[in-house]
Amino acid sequence: MSVSLLALAYALVAALVVNIWLRTSWSTAFKFFIAATVCLLYFTTYLAFKELQGQPSHAPLPATFRLIWATIQEPDKQTATAGKILLWAQELDAFGSLQHTSKLYQLDYDLALAEEIQQAVNHRQKGIQLNGRMTRGMLEPDKNLQQKTQAKNHSPELDLPLEAEQFYLEFTPLPQNSLPAKGP
Repeated sequence: MSVSLLALAYALVAALVVNIWLRTSWSTAFKFFIAATVCLLYFTTYLAFKELQGQPSHAPLPATFRLIWATIQEPDKQTATAGKILLWAQELDAFGSLQHTSKLYQLDYDLALAEEIQQAVNHRQKGIQLNGRMTRGMLEPDKNLQQKTQAKNHSPELDLPLEAEQFYLEFTPLPQNSLPAKGP
């Protein structure tokens, strides 16, 4: 419904621009300015409403969030497509209360991150609600994994480790509700 109304509004504005172009005696430069402005507004509106169309956000993941669901798309060498991780989450405030509405976030594919998120999805399939938290380092570091990561993320051009951009996710289950037993 909203998409059809938006399309109708676009058509109405385009008809008004054509009417101004054909029926007024304004200068050609002003007519070009109006047409270019309307085209720019069309493009800006398209970009602004992209998040409303269900496209994943490339915005940074909130520091704390409630995990709703996740999907992992592994990289495909045959089609040369990079992998991605889609995380459906809802931001939490400092007190653990849900904020705003849920949002779909897109993260770059990383094997360690994908494994951690897959474990969280397995918990969600069992009905366990999870809160997530971003951390800068692993809570229980694995020495072999750290050595592999440091070797893989070393940039010879800059001679700097790229590990500064890397983050980890920690998922913790919510406590079970202590509701009284339902009556007959």
